[in-house]
Amino acid sequence: MRIVIITLLLALLATMAAAQHTVNCWGKAIHPELSRVQEAIRFFEHTIDNVNPRFPAAVHAGRHSCVETYCVHKTSIRYCNDSNQGRTMPLQNIMDSTIVISRECVADHEGKKVAGGVVDHPDHWSVVVQKDDSCTAEGIQDIPGIQNGTVTVVGAQGDKKE
Repeated sequence: MRIVIITLLLALLATMAAAQHTVNCWGKAIHPELSRVQEAIRFFEHTIDNVNPRFPAAVHAGRHSCVETYCVHKTSIRYCNDSNQGRTMPLQNIMDSTIVISRECVADHEGKKVAGGVVDHPDHWSVVVQKDDSCTAEGIQDIPGIQNGTVTVVGAQGDKKE
């Protein structure tokens, strides 16, 4: 009985270790304000809880490409697919990675709390949170690329989907 329990425990630990993501909190000067990242998380929560064809609950990215999933108030959140095939990612997974960044990558910069970085997953996808001056939308109704139920692919190499 003890051997079975120990074996199960070791198998569980091995599975958990293999499924770990890595977090890189590079350059706080290019991080958006923490409050803006938290707004994005609330947007994702609302989108997941209230199914709406204008804001899909999953995002597709072609092979080796990124998709802008949020671009408001100079805050950019992108889902990147680093595999050789297109992949559709549930918004829940993107939100979870954004939450990780909002907790693990907080810094003070010029008197403000900022958070940004990248979460890389072992199965070849990542989420990038960074400041982007081209994200000029003032609210979710102005998010470029998500209007009319489409999502704009950033840096796609074939396999583009809207």
